[in-house]
Amino acid sequence: MIEYLEEHGSASTPELYQYINERSFQGCTTNRLGNLVSKDPRFELVGAERYKGRTTTYLVNRYKLADDYKEWTYRKR
Repeated sequence: MIEYLEEHGSASTPELYQYINERSFQGCTTNRLGNLVSKDPRFELVGAERYKGRTTTYLVNRYKLADDYKEWTYRKR
């Protein structure tokens, strides 16, 4: 996801969902993805936008990388 956002600048939740599921074996649920990007400090919420699905239109969030995303590291156990 970091690579995708570095290339594109920002992305909506469905765009990130599609990117992850095309590149990983296990994939990801939209619930898990939403929790990840909303709680991880490396991602910032840009805003909401309308997304047209197969039968309906709904609001989705658009995210970008935080300015200091490279400074964040994970603790080693």
